[in-house]
This record gives sequence, structure tokens and C-alpha cells, in this order.
Amino acid sequence: MKKIYISLCLLVVCSTSAVIAQVKKVASKTTPAAAQPANNANKPKTAMTSNTSAVQYEIINGIRVILKPSTNNVVSAILFVTGGVKNYNLATQGIEGLALNVAADGGTKKYPKNVWHDLTEQKGIIINTNSSYDYSTLEIRTIDKNWHIAFDLLADLVSHPAWDMQSFEQVKGASVSGLKQQESDPDSKLHNMSLSTTFKGTPYEADPDGSPESVNALTIDQLKAHYAKIMARRKMVLVVVGKVNMEELRKQVSTAFASLPEGLTDPFVSNPPKINTSTVNIEEREIATNYIQGIFSAPPTGTRESLAMRVGASILAERLFVEVRTKRNLSYAPSASVAGLFNPYGNVYVSTTQPNDAVQVMMDEIRKIKKDGFTEKELRDKKEGFLTGFYMGQETNSAQALTYGISELRGSWKKAESFKDDVYSLTTQELTDAFRKYATNISWFYLGDKDKVDEKIFKSKLD
Repeated sequence: MKKIYISLCLLVVCSTSAVIAQVKKVASKTTPAAAQPANNANKPKTAMTSNTSAVQYEIINGIRVILKPSTNNVVSAILFVTGGVKNYNLATQGIEGLALNVAADGGTKKYPKNVWHDLTEQKGIIINTNSSYDYSTLEIRTIDKNWHIAFDLLADLVSHPAWDMQSFEQVKGASVSGLKQQESDPDSKLHNMSLSTTFKGTPYEADPDGSPESVNALTIDQLKAHYAKIMARRKMVLVVVGKVNMEELRKQVSTAFASLPEGLTDPFVSNPPKINTSTVNIEEREIATNYIQGIFSAPPTGTRESLAMRVGASILAERLFVEVRTKRNLSYAPSASVAGLFNPYGNVYVSTTQPNDAVQVMMDEIRKIKKDGFTEKELRDKKEGFLTGFYMGQETNSAQALTYGISELRGSWKKAESFKDDVYSLTTQELTDAFRKYATNISWFYLGDKDKVDEKIFKSKLD
């Protein structure tokens, strides 16, 4: 089953204190490199960030390849497939994640299912898949002496999955069961409710996991067709972190993926939703506490404003913890963050038995920021914590591969290496300006006792 990459939120985004529990799909946050002319498609192109960077970057047969050397004996390779929810429609939401999971479980034509599972277990080869709003991934992880075998498994999985019917039925059944369980979880329900409304009429209205109905209706022929469509060279970014030689990797990639169609590059576009009016969307539910999420506008991903907003939201999260939980005991876990998506949004979250009081305090804290700004001490302390959280999240080869890959999708892998300088150079004025510009209205989503809601408080202006 798919792996949820928690470290995504640490990628040029927010400290761990600002990651909210209910935004568990965010992820997963694409500026793919511009498509090369057809006559140069097979010509490797190399670039280095600086004289001190050990990272190597090439475009091999249209596939962007990033190699980051490592001194340990683990090799992690992540193959990114761009497009995300743009690759399918609302009726077939969940198809990409299901296709990847079925393929990864069912083996390949060269390695039938039993052989596939025996080999991965014997050699200690870990295979994970993930599907998010903006991209999907296939990951292999092993020790360096088994790298050649692991890469051969990945290559065959991409080009020749077996589409085992037993795997299809088992994985699909487990997916539908999990989705039904999510519907009874208040946080999952609130998350789906807020995103489907906020992104109504856009690709983000589709859920990468799908719904019980959409996933249950999918056939194995649909999965095959979708898989064949997305496995195209210009839709791919391969990131390898470990003791691997670039010349050798170049030969592996050139040979392994030569039969795939060239396809088209998915351009990176960041088009965040604009919250122009304060609203409250209420769904009655008989539960012990009330679950509330507020969505507000955020800057486009990859911009200086975006980083300022993310750091500012992390500071807001700490203020809410003090004011909502510590001082007033209105909630156990209030939070604030900016979603790590290509089309991001700011949000605040709280579960409470006193919704009006909690929302009032949260809005007052945002108003204080807009009126008085952030303090120098807040930003100074946050920079240290922010970067500590980021680098702690980069301790594994897998996490590093994810970071470099997402940075490449958002414009350039070099952003992963400039992150520290970008954070340190932020000013309190930049953080304050971002909040004043974007945190103007909040669209509230409420799950619980509607009789406890004073809509005047929820709809009051932030300015």
C-alpha cells in the first residue's frame, strides 16, 4: 500500500510544529524542466548548482535524472511521475494510486508475483508507492550491493507490470475498506469537505485516494490503460541518493526506459485558491467535540512570499497553542500551517467543545499579526527551529531523494540546497506583509453541533 510521506511538509515548507494532523494527504508540494527539442532527446545534458555541489543532473532520453552521492550503504531511488490529479477526472479519482499499488504487489512479466516477493524479501529491497495531488512516486530502497537487482525490478515494474488479478482484487478491496473507514473519521471528513468545496471545479476537487464508489467501480483494464498513459519519459524525474556512479546510472536509464513513449512535460503552475469572502460551511454531526478548519489564501508555491507565509504560519501555530490551549484550555491541539501543494492554501484548525470562543481567539491572533506584525525574537527563534526540523527530516537517503525531487518539480532541484540561506534571509517585514496581503478572509468548515455556532463570529472580517 502507498506510503504517506510525512517529510513532505518539511520540504521548504513548515516546521513540524506547524503540520496539522488533518492535512494528511498534502502533500504531498512542479516546475519540470522545459521539454527538449526532439532531435536532442537522447543527448545527456549536465548542470551543477555550484562548484561545491556534489549533485549531478542530466536529462537522459527525456527523463530528468538527479544523483546525490551518499557515504552510507543505503541506496534510495524515487521515480516521480508528474501530473497528479490532472492525470484523471473526478469519476475515476483514485485510479493512479490503485494502479501503482496493484502493479507493485503483482510483480512483472520477468518477475512473477511469487518470485517478485521472494526476491525483494531475500535481498532486503523495499518498494513503496505514493499518489498525491501533484505527482505520484515509485520508490526502491536497498543496500548498495543489491542496487543492480533493485533497479532491474523498478525498470521492469515501470515497463512490464504483470497485472495480477489476485493482487487487483485484494488491493482494491483493502482500498475500498480503508476509504469507508475514513468517512467515519471526523478529521478525514473535515479535510475532504474543505478541499472539495475550496477547489470545486478544479482538478484538486478529486481526491488522490478516491472515494469508495470511484475506486470500487474501477476495472483492471482501466488501470492498465491509465498506467500506460502516465509512464512516459518526459513525465518522469528519477532521483537517486547513494553510492551510485553517474556513468553507470546513465546506461541503466537509457536502456531500461527506452521503450517508453516520450510523452509531454507537465509544466509547473501554481494557482492557489482565492478566498474573497468569509463564509461558514456547517455539517451537523453528533460527536463529542466539534471539528473546525479555516481556509485562507496563500501565495503561489516556490515564491519568496510563499516561504515567508509558511514560516509565519508556523509562528502563528505557536501563538495559537499558547492562547487557545495553554491560557484558555479550549482545545488540545489547535494548529496553523500552509498546505504543501502546488496550489497551496493557509489554514487554521481546532477541535473544541466551545467553537465560538476558540474561533474568536484564533481570528484575534491573526488580527494581531496583521496589525502589529511579527517580532524579531519570534522570527529569530523560528528560523533555528524551522531549519532544525527540516534537517532532522533529511536524515535518511529516502527523505533526501524526496526533497530533491519535489524541488525539481517546483522549478529546480537547486532550491533544496539554497533552502537554508532562503530561510535565514527572511525578515519580519516579509512575514507580516504576506499575512496582511493574503490572510484577508477565512472560509470555515465545521463538523459538529450546529446549534453552537454563532455565524457572526465566523464571518467577521480579519481587517
